[in-house]
Amino acid sequence: LRNEHMNLAGTRTFADHYRYTQSDVAAIEEAARKAHADLLLTTAKDGVKLTNMEFTLPCLVVATDIGLDDPERFAALL
Repeated sequence: LRNEHMNLAGTRTFADHYRYTQSDVAAIEEAARKAHADLLLTTAKDGVKLTNMEFTLPCLVVATDIGLDDPERFAALL
C-alpha cells in the first residue's frame, strides 16, 4: 500500500493462522483512533477470520494481485 503512495496511520502484524478475538479488534480500533485513522484495512485471508467480529470503524478488505515480470523464467525455477 505504501508503494501505491497511500498514507497509512499504522500497521499491526499477527502470526499466520492467528485466531482473532473481540479484544484484539477493540485494541486495534483503539490504536487506530489514537493514530487518527478513519478506517481499518485487512487482507482477504484475515478478512474471512474477522467476519464474526463487531467493529465500530469500517474494516475493508484489500484485494491484491501478483504479477510476474518474467513468467517463463519463474516457471523454469519451479
